[in-house]
Amino acid sequence: MPKLNELILTFFYFGKFPKIPGTVGSAVTTFFWFALTSIFCGLEMSLADQNIIWVVFLVIAFFYGSLAIPTYQKQFKLKQIDHKTIVLDEVIGQIIALQPGFILMHEYYFSDFNLIAIHLIFSFLTFRFFDITKPSLIGRADSMKSGVGVILDDILAGIAAAFTSLVLLKLTLLIR
Repeated sequence: MPKLNELILTFFYFGKFPKIPGTVGSAVTTFFWFALTSIFCGLEMSLADQNIIWVVFLVIAFFYGSLAIPTYQKQFKLKQIDHKTIVLDEVIGQIIALQPGFILMHEYYFSDFNLIAIHLIFSFLTFRFFDITKPSLIGRADSMKSGVGVILDDILAGIAAAFTSLVLLKLTLLIR
């Protein structure tokens, strides 16, 4: 079980990257989300079904991470609960940052490469900004020092990034 916890919490060991593991985890998640969303669309899966899959994934990841993070900390004798190798929280936050933009543009999303690139870049950069700077409520959630707190700050950062990237996307579409 300890190896399974490590595999999941480090998101297939991407959290073990020696430098900037949170950013690596977010970048890998962006590719993971894009690949799965492409597959879903290729299978002509409805937007509602895609959203259900992502919500179920996020809920399971939240509850699993909330319970597994304190265990992982004890097993590996880590000094802080939000250890840099744990990137499941970044996975959750990054998906939250990405999905609303796709929902907004799903009908023509895959027909415009520039739109895809702009969406992925804005979502990634805004999520990393809010996750690193932790303004306001995001910082308060981070200070909870529990499995829930480790993930909650990334959920809030993902929500803030989703709103910010939606505004940036809308502005970009108006300028184009």
